[in-house]
Amino acid sequence: MERKTNKRKQIPSLHVFPLNVDTSDYILGSDEIKNYIYKNTYECLIDASLKRKKSAQIFRLNNTEFYLEIPENQWVEAINSCIYYFEKEQEFEKCDILSKLRYSILSK
Repeated sequence: MERKTNKRKQIPSLHVFPLNVDTSDYILGSDEIKNYIYKNTYECLIDASLKRKKSAQIFRLNNTEFYLEIPENQWVEAINSCIYYFEKEQEFEKCDILSKLRYSILSK
């Protein structure tokens, strides 16, 4: 028998350091950072949807009380962006799950 836990999802901290030409090029060009952001966005959108939240908290900024959030009215746009990314990465199972989530949101 599977036991349910009431564990609260840990929201990762995104450390934003001072941006300049060198650091912004690194962030925008880093496949590792893009992958981390898209995978976390994917997980947080699904979690927020299942818990019927009004926003998806994606990252905590610099271990402060400030969060990067996606409000519910922007989930479809975020889902479309994630689908585009995961198609390029050939992670089609994630695309399928996100497509179903998008359909459920649009059919409300």
